Amino acid sequence: MKLTTPKAIQAREKFIDSMAKKLADGGSVEKTIILHRRRHIRTANYIYLAVALSVISTGITYLLMTGRIGAGLTGNDSGLQTTFAKNTIDLLNDDLASGKISTDQYAIYLMNFLIRYDSLPDIYKPGKTFVTSDQVYRALFAVWPKISPQIRTFIMKEMPFLERKWEIYKVEQHQ
Repeated sequence: MKLTTPKAIQAREKFIDSMAKKLADGGSVEKTIILHRRRHIRTANYIYLAVALSVISTGITYLLMTGRIGAGLTGNDSGLQTTFAKNTIDLLNDDLASGKISTDQYAIYLMNFLIRYDSLPDIYKPGKTFVTSDQVYRALFAVWPKISPQIRTFIMKEMPFLERKWEIYKVEQHQ
């Protein structure tokens, strides 16, 4: 293809004229730059929003997974102190102290906590709290002398190993 043919020269002249017109006009270039900047700003805003949402969701997930939300951990105004969710023993102790349950009921609930957790009333199942069996035995043995003889006999039948635990508890108390 020759560049000197009249058709090629005419096409080249047409192209040069359109470029000169665009450069002389200047408005279309400015419009293009403004549109590009708007798209860039809009895209940047979406990216910032996506990063912010991911940080927030990660933070909420962390707090849920560590149990600081939903398990009763709340901070006061200074943020220095936290209150922990009460476990089953704390809830039972509160009700025993307020007179809502008797010592015999308290002992039966502690026995149920050790051998039949599902039989406890729902108000004594706080969820994600950690209680060791030794804590339950200590709570039971702390009120053992106050329990009626019939309930003690019933608990001993349900938990034959309790007598050995009682002996260990007495030895620990004298040390």
